[in-house]
Amino acid sequence: MSIPTKNSPNFLPQIPPETLKIIPHYPQHKQHGRLGQWQPSLPQGKGIIDHFHLFPGLHLSHVRFLAPGVHYQHPASDMVIEINHCRRGRASWHLHGGKLLSLNAGDIDIHTTNYCANSQMDFPAGFYEGITLSLDLKVFGKNLPPILREAQLSTEQLYHDFCMPAGPLVLPSGSPLDRLLAPLYNIPDSIRLPYYQLKIQEILLLLSVWKPTAAPNRQQYHTEQAGRLQEIHAFLTENLSTRYTIAQLAQRFNINPTTLKREFKATYGLPIAHFMQEYRMQEAMKRIRETDTPLSVIAQEVGYTSQSKFTQVFKAITGKLPTAYRRQF
Repeated sequence: MSIPTKNSPNFLPQIPPETLKIIPHYPQHKQHGRLGQWQPSLPQGKGIIDHFHLFPGLHLSHVRFLAPGVHYQHPASDMVIEINHCRRGRASWHLHGGKLLSLNAGDIDIHTTNYCANSQMDFPAGFYEGITLSLDLKVFGKNLPPILREAQLSTEQLYHDFCMPAGPLVLPSGSPLDRLLAPLYNIPDSIRLPYYQLKIQEILLLLSVWKPTAAPNRQQYHTEQAGRLQEIHAFLTENLSTRYTIAQLAQRFNINPTTLKREFKATYGLPIAHFMQEYRMQEAMKRIRETDTPLSVIAQEVGYTSQSKFTQVFKAITGKLPTAYRRQF
């Protein structure tokens, strides 16, 4: 399990370990469509999801996780659009058909639920916070709010722009949608629901006149490349006691070294060396917490031949000496 370090956010102090708390914010008699069949599972760590029913066919979910990842299970539909905004943390999302989607802070992904109906989202940093908008075009189109009806918003056009393209749309941090979604996280509870209802209508109006097919940021995801990166990640994390250079990895997996460095960072949010340092420390924390193995042995198991170097890095990342960390558990 990924353990939060001293640099991780502490936004779940009220949630017990190994718990996923889901809180609905809507009248229980309403038909909630997709959310009623949305079954996220969190094998390790903890998380909280606040669900808001904004309009028929339109939901907002505020998700926060301190975990290595989450599994999503729900029906697939080419008529349901998901808009995912990453506020903080990093996510590597393994979608249908071997597609791999990466989100860093400020990034936005738009896709239909055909892609994520049975998917795994990994959090390389051990934490993630974001907002997901779920839009059922069939239901929402029959129940347009007055402002959108007056503006003649066309769900048929939204379908054409966001459901027909062959692949997710990823927008980088700083996009117009990022600037609209960013304020949604720190709203007082007393006005969250009406504020969300107003803001989401503004977002839909923007989407109705914006043509994503003309945007240069549409990313195509290739199964071969995604699979290769997953193989490299698995190889590194399963062989912690050995350190590999970029050249060795490039040769072993038949990939250009420059491409390897660029694509690994784009996918997992950190250069390989930095990512592995964090991963080694997370694994060391788990072994210190859950076993009586001597610290010198744990240091060697996670790739440190020098225990003093291991202690130095451990304290820099966690803020504690390994001996102090073990005492607290």
